[in-house]
Amino acid sequence: LETLKSSKSTLVRDLSAYETSKDTQSLDEYALKQTAIYKDLALIRAAILLINDAKIQKGHEKLGLISENSSLSKIAQSLLHYGVK
Repeated sequence: LETLKSSKSTLVRDLSAYETSKDTQSLDEYALKQTAIYKDLALIRAAILLINDAKIQKGHEKLGLISENSSLSKIAQSLLHYGVK
């Protein structure tokens, strides 16, 4: 996948960048790109990692960055219930 990051195809290059993001920092870096195709998915993955690390508030903040118009907004809303006491 690392070699595909330099592909001439925008879709292949973007998917490779998303798939090689393994932690919250790399997912955040990916999501901040203007051209990130999987931005909302990266935010959800980062939020799940944070929630699993008991960083509930930070995870919820990530989920709050997902637009209500996103196809993933209902998933984000559902995940907001995790960690609520």
